[in-house]
Amino acid sequence: MIGGQLTSATPLEDRMFRSAWVLNNDVIQVDVEKAKPIAYKKIEEWRTAQKELPFTVDGIGEFSADAESKTNVDGASQAALMASVTSQPFSIDWSLHDDTIVTLDGTQMMAVGQSLLAHINAAHVAARVKFAEVEAATTMAEIEAVLGGLN
Repeated sequence: MIGGQLTSATPLEDRMFRSAWVLNNDVIQVDVEKAKPIAYKKIEEWRTAQKELPFTVDGIGEFSADAESKTNVDGASQAALMASVTSQPFSIDWSLHDDTIVTLDGTQMMAVGQSLLAHINAAHVAARVKFAEVEAATTMAEIEAVLGGLN
């Protein structure tokens, strides 16, 4: 993109903004305001991917964070909490992200649940920053800089 204008050298990925293209004096340009909802969608996709990355619990290891693993962590964390409230023992063998098996007590399992929550929250916090940067953008270069920082 040169000066907000699409050229034949424009990378294919810039064509994600095709629905924001406008013709202005025989030059195709990207309407920044029409491009913002497209950028928001990319940020949402990035946020979802971030939430599914493995997370680490200090002193224990790396845990999976796919949808099934999150459900399992939630259930086991709640069971650990219930055991704690009723002064019952709690122990569970857990498969880490690398398939190593660890035995967790109630305190450790609750720490895993809290770490998962912090992991998910961090993805949301980072996405909100990116949403705000896109909202404040006045040029395509600014929007592209935000999207270029998604990793």
